[in-house]
Amino acid sequence: MLREAVPHWFFHLSPFTFLYGRHVKIGTWTFVNFGATFLDAKMITLGDFVAVGPNVQFITDTHPLRPEDRYKPPKEGDTLPFRVVNYALSITVGNYAWIGAGAIILPGARIGDGAVVAAGSVVTKDVAPRMIVAGNPAREVRSVDD
Repeated sequence: MLREAVPHWFFHLSPFTFLYGRHVKIGTWTFVNFGATFLDAKMITLGDFVAVGPNVQFITDTHPLRPEDRYKPPKEGDTLPFRVVNYALSITVGNYAWIGAGAIILPGARIGDGAVVAAGSVVTKDVAPRMIVAGNPAREVRSVDD
């Protein structure tokens, strides 16, 4: 396989932003364009040969929907009169996927091998392998093989 014949490389164009930087795994020959944001409270995994367009956001953080679950009383010494509850879900992008410019990948999304996320799309759920999704929320348009 080609992977064994080439060294591990990660191509990128700065600047891009990490929340922590330790919960991001980037595969061989993956390219990340300008302005990418990785809010990596949980693991963000980009497979091999992934192409990430400019200003793409990978967001693992989220909050409970019910306001009574989202806000809690403050602890002693807190600056604000409440605490905001949040949690995070991992994001996985398969090999050979292409994430178009300005796309937003939300918590828990898994993007299959060879899938395409159109520019400006908001991915709220899993994308099947080799499918093209577009819109907000992103919906299947067709297969890359059609």
